[in-house]
Amino acid sequence: MRQACRFDPTNAVVNLNLGMLLAEMGNVSEAEKPFARRSPPIHDPPPPPTTSVCSGQARLEEGLVWCRRAAELQPHDPKYGYTLAFFLAQAQKDAEAIQVLEKAIELTGAPADSYALLVQLYQKLGKLSQALTVCRRAAADPALPELVREEFARRAQTLEPAHAGSRSTPND
Repeated sequence: MRQACRFDPTNAVVNLNLGMLLAEMGNVSEAEKPFARRSPPIHDPPPPPTTSVCSGQARLEEGLVWCRRAAELQPHDPKYGYTLAFFLAQAQKDAEAIQVLEKAIELTGAPADSYALLVQLYQKLGKLSQALTVCRRAAADPALPELVREEFARRAQTLEPAHAGSRSTPND
């Protein structure tokens, strides 16, 4: 891939693949360089989550730009919504992360990690009834593996006593 980059340094496909390989090898700082070099075509597909992760670890705001773009271009692909929500949470933008996850789950029947992050964010904000609702929704989602649904059901049980004793606000 490096030889191909030397031959055609702005080739989007070559730079994308080189960046992804370097990121997967754990060399995040070097992986950013090919992503920055690539010359995107007019209808550039969204960057893969790896791109967002690389940019996000070094420069969170830049990562958020890429994540937003990918999620907007691929709204029915749950990995882009999850990645955006993850970095929003890292940037302490919990309310926006919750909106992204709720939309992703509604549109795609998102994977377990989307449900889990949503539960975590609701718990962090003290919104236990919403966390409980998400656990129950995940436990009933036939698209999730049975063991994962069982884990969400157990998590819902642990939230039920906490929720029963915390009916303090109508926004909970």
